[in-house]
This record gives sequence, C-alpha cells and structure tokens, in this order.
Amino acid sequence: MTFALTLDKTRIAVVGLGYVGLPLAAALGREFPTLGFDIDAERVAQLQSGHDATGEIDAAELAAATRLRYSADPASLRDANVYIIAVPTPVTPHKWPDLSPLIAASETVGRVMASGALVIYESTVYPGATEEVCVPALQNASGLKLNDDLFCGYSPERVNPGTTLFCDGQSSTPLRAGDKVTITRAAHDVQLYDNPHSNPWQALAEKLHWALGPNYNHNDEEE
Repeated sequence: MTFALTLDKTRIAVVGLGYVGLPLAAALGREFPTLGFDIDAERVAQLQSGHDATGEIDAAELAAATRLRYSADPASLRDANVYIIAVPTPVTPHKWPDLSPLIAASETVGRVMASGALVIYESTVYPGATEEVCVPALQNASGLKLNDDLFCGYSPERVNPGTTLFCDGQSSTPLRAGDKVTITRAAHDVQLYDNPHSNPWQALAEKLHWALGPNYNHNDEEE
C-alpha cells in the first residue's frame, strides 16, 4: 500500500498533553482538525475549561486553537489518521528508561487506527526504540504491517520546559521514518508547527539530511 495521505484530509491526534504535547496540539489546532488526547480525565476537563495548570500555554493561546478539541476516551482516536505520540519517558529507580507509557500509548492507538495511518513519535527515546519497541506494539495491537498499511516516523521533541525562548515554531525538528515516502509525507506534518511557510523539500534538506544520508535525492521521491 502506498502512503496516500494529503494535508487536506489530515485529521490529527496528539496523544499526551504534557509540556510537549499540549503546545504542539494548540499550534496544530489553530489550523487543522486536532484532537488532544490524555488518559487523565481531570487534565482534559481542565483544558476544556480553557485553563492549563502547568503554565505551558496561557488562556489566549488555548482560545486561539479553535480547531482543537480534547478527550480522554480512546474511542475518539478513531477519527484521526495522523497520530503524534508525546507521552512521558521517565526513568526507573535504576536509571533505565521506562517505556511503559510509550508502549501503552502505542497499544491504545493501535487498537483504533485504520489502515494507512501515520504515527509520529515525539517522545524522547534511545536509538532503536521506535523500531524495536514502538512499532511492534503498534503492529500487534492493530494487525497492520509497517510500510504496508501502517506508517511510522520519529520526530524528537524540541521543547525547553518553563521557557518560551525555544518553542514550537522557533526550533528545528529532525525526523526519521521507515521509508522515503513516509518521511516526505511526515515532513508536511512537522512543517505544520515548525514553520508553516516552508516547503517540505526545504525541510528535508535542512533538517532531515542526517537521517537519510548525503546521497538522498528528493527528486527520486515517489509522488
């Protein structure tokens, strides 16, 4: 199956409304149909009332996201076709990364996602975790196959908690994906909040060159 999602048909769900997910959801929700999903129902109710207790987003920024809605019901994720997972990645008492929130989020998305969906991971993980941990969880929960009827990318968050000096729209975002078609399409979604006026090819040249190597030529990209 060829990745065929276009921007005009993009319906986004941001999973995890912490210091990474909420600003991202608000930025996307100014322009595109966006669902902000969190398993914490109290957090969702708070945001629905127009207040962010963490102070990452003020009331005016929340109000400006006119196309953003919130839910703690996993069934609401069925409407999306682009999932951006931004859940926490804490460490265990022994200083090992605790990927249980990431696995749980992957399974939640996998149970409701349809064929052809794109999943982008924003959570900070060690090299290889997307392919070795996240993708298997998605495939097992969904019954879909990577780069066949499931597409996946990795775009590590670039947020400094507690400061607005470098925030979405002001920082570069590297991106990695399972194949060149997916990375091109995912670049469109990254550009929605990174720089809405940039050409996706420019994003590939400036930000994704490291991921595919110096021999990557976007003119060979499938349409």
